[in-house]
Amino acid sequence: MSNIKNILKKKLATIPKDWGVAELGKIGQSIIGLTYSPNDIVDHSGTLVLRSSNIVGNHIDYSDGVYVNKAIPEKLIVKEGDILVCARNGSRGLIGKNAYIDKISAGNSFGAFMSVYRTSSSPFVFQFFQSEPFRKQIYRNLGATINQITTKNLNEFIIPFPPLPEQKKIAEILGKWDDGIETVEKLIAAKKKLKKALMQQLLTGKKRFKEFEGQEWEEYPIGNLLKEIKRPVEFNDNELYELISIRRRSGGLFLRERLYGHQIKVKDLRDAHKGDFLISKMQVVRGALGLTTAEFNGMKISGSYIALIPRNPEKLDIEFYSFRTHLPDMYHKIYRSCYGVHIEKMTFNMKLYFQEKLLIPPSVKEQQKIALVLNAADKEIELLNNKLEALKNQKKGLMQKLLTGKTRVNV
Repeated sequence: MSNIKNILKKKLATIPKDWGVAELGKIGQSIIGLTYSPNDIVDHSGTLVLRSSNIVGNHIDYSDGVYVNKAIPEKLIVKEGDILVCARNGSRGLIGKNAYIDKISAGNSFGAFMSVYRTSSSPFVFQFFQSEPFRKQIYRNLGATINQITTKNLNEFIIPFPPLPEQKKIAEILGKWDDGIETVEKLIAAKKKLKKALMQQLLTGKKRFKEFEGQEWEEYPIGNLLKEIKRPVEFNDNELYELISIRRRSGGLFLRERLYGHQIKVKDLRDAHKGDFLISKMQVVRGALGLTTAEFNGMKISGSYIALIPRNPEKLDIEFYSFRTHLPDMYHKIYRSCYGVHIEKMTFNMKLYFQEKLLIPPSVKEQQKIALVLNAADKEIELLNNKLEALKNQKKGLMQKLLTGKTRVNV
């Protein structure tokens, strides 16, 4: 035990004299999950098998459920207070993600790529499982080729172990932060759901503003509304260029890299201006399209991107059009406008896309008001995401102090 304590002091932190240290295998039990075959899978009448996809934000999510009909040993049924851990996954970063089993999620089983850690000190241990010292121990035990931690690995993990009253108090304090984080996460999910409903109603004319009622929407070929714009860059080998790309699934633009002219092999760059709608020729089937916002004004795109602007700004508002491209029917129009034998190698054909038709409000003022409402929804979600990130960072700092005894709680 003295050797373990030395490791703890070196790797975790200096702990108080009245604290102990423990291997997880000494204070609890790690259990590997249920093995089942495709023939065992049934509808919702069976037993839910929890998998890594059911862990969202350190709690259980039921939107992706697999149910089985087979005899399940009692020890493979999760109990309140168990900690569900992802023990094996194709993605290295998911190893070790975990969730606390509450009354609602108790009674389910868990899959073979998962482990359950069962201990009487689960509230405190669960908080340790969210900490950086726990993550470091996972990384040290991951195999070179197989992304997994075994029950043996987990049982050998070490944990600082305060007296029971202090454990309970630390878990209670950090649990309050978890409650706050979960509240904001639920609020963000609700706001996103509301925005999705607003988009479906406002962008298709199902819901109208009173001042525009009675004005029938009009249908045009997209080519009558948009045109391509090219602003070739005069190359200078000594100039530093900021290159932008587009995330998939309408994830927006991002700064890919900064390169000097002499570092760029293909000298086909173009200026992107605020209000340009960019389309990646090779990745548009994956949703790589989006509006150039003010922060990216003047940055550069390669020749593999198409920049579109309205033919007549009095006929089409580009922000309205940008939001409109998020709806499923627009993805179908884009897909029909691509050619290739495999989805990863399909290429966008602008001529075909320009033949597709789009229904829009006749008044650009209505388009602008729709965009204004949806932008406000985006801003609200952004503010909530900032609040969520701040809460997580605050909890992280608090954990570093409480879980190592740097800051003691008043019991």
